[in-house]
Amino acid sequence: MLLADVLKSKEWIDFFPAATEFVDIVENRNPGDQMVFLTLVQSCLIELYRHGRLLPEITLTAEDQYDRDFEIDMNAINIFVGERVPFSYYWVVLNSAAIYESPEYGTGDFIDDICDIYLDLKRSMVAFDLGTIASRERAIWNFKLTYDFHWSTHCIEALNAIHEYLECKKLNGD
Repeated sequence: MLLADVLKSKEWIDFFPAATEFVDIVENRNPGDQMVFLTLVQSCLIELYRHGRLLPEITLTAEDQYDRDFEIDMNAINIFVGERVPFSYYWVVLNSAAIYESPEYGTGDFIDDICDIYLDLKRSMVAFDLGTIASRERAIWNFKLTYDFHWSTHCIEALNAIHEYLECKKLNGD
């Protein structure tokens, strides 16, 4: 699909605001309540996953090569996210679809999940905001690529961790 068609597509029109909202929530410097932060992140992740999986493939047509990388202070983002969440680590079943095998467990890192999703989205948003055909094509291509091969897994695992945490809080009467 060509850039002009992607920009007019319902899939893009639905996805980009969800990505922007998530980045804004992570960058918000107001520490706020941890439960409020978790529920905001949960809502954003649901929308990101829902719309990210529908992102169209884009045809790269720009002759000028777009290869810029951007410095983002991820140390500050990591610290700030860490201050706003009530937990970091959680259990994850690594082979959850292999029901006839013994389960393999691992440890997920909620802060890493949020920060990885943030970084993938932020890099693409910065590129998109440059406004050239090459940067916009590459940004949209990167949104799709990083969803398909990276942050969709972080998104699902983070959603599960939030869900389990909130359910435990309810069961404990907190």
